[in-house]
Amino acid sequence: MSRKMSRRNKFKPQDSELKQPPQTQASVAVRHTYAFSVPATATEGITVGTLLCAAGSMSTLVAGTTCVSVFSSVRVRKVSIWTPAPAVPATAPSPLVSWASAGGHDCDDEKITSSVGSAGASAFVAVPPKGSFSDLWWDSSAAASVVFTLTAAIGSVIHVDLELRMQNDLAGVSQATGAGTPGNMYYLPLDGTTTKFQAIGLPSLA
Repeated sequence: MSRKMSRRNKFKPQDSELKQPPQTQASVAVRHTYAFSVPATATEGITVGTLLCAAGSMSTLVAGTTCVSVFSSVRVRKVSIWTPAPAVPATAPSPLVSWASAGGHDCDDEKITSSVGSAGASAFVAVPPKGSFSDLWWDSSAAASVVFTLTAAIGSVIHVDLELRMQNDLAGVSQATGAGTPGNMYYLPLDGTTTKFQAIGLPSLA
């Protein structure tokens, strides 16, 4: 065997050492924008629980009248509202997102884009104030906490941009619903059982 071949096949201790696998995210993470219709003018508080159930819920195997959220943690990135123009009725309220104030924040941090009053459809886009209660990650243990209050006129379309984490050791949120097919996925109203803001383009039990 030539010296060249011998050098190439020479055992190298570092080649046999086990290397650490790269760190991975254990929880399944997604970001998605959900759309909702407004069949009647309404002002409703949107909670952690209703956000999770609106993002996707599985009908249970017990009579199919309860759904459990697939995700267990949520963070709101942006809320957008489009209102038909001219508003019907003329007294319909302007679109509005009021972020929860718990924890305190500088209101000057809130970011809003609006074309309310223009000839076309009115647009209102709101982003949670940075570092505020509404800007945080929240899990199913805080299901009753209101993240923001939403006002929208009849005929409006709402887009809610969410970051979500699928449950590992956290329980999903349960919500009573109409009869669904056990095991099927449904997307519940953004405001929960009051059903004022209903999912567009996705299976729903509203």
